[in-house]
Amino acid sequence: MKRIFLMGPPGCFRQENALFLSEHFGWTCITTGDLLRKEVQKKTQIGKRIQECFKEYHYVDDQIVIDLIKAAIQEFEDKRSKGGFIVQGFPRTKVQALAL
Repeated sequence: MKRIFLMGPPGCFRQENALFLSEHFGWTCITTGDLLRKEVQKKTQIGKRIQECFKEYHYVDDQIVIDLIKAAIQEFEDKRSKGGFIVQGFPRTKVQALAL
């Protein structure tokens, strides 16, 4: 199973490249921004905290992002899907990188 993490500075087309590669190879694309927006839509306590960070233009708490990514990867691996996955937008901070 292939695991790819796409990182880079703002404006380097991470998401476009991640989507292209996932489509080309038939892999799953796990996008941090999508996971955060889905959590906000659920209107959970975590979703409310994420929404606050969005409104204040702050990074979302590292532990929240780490937990969401971990859950998405675990869900993918539990399905025992063939191929691989691409994670886009993670890690974004040193704490997140150390969590890898």
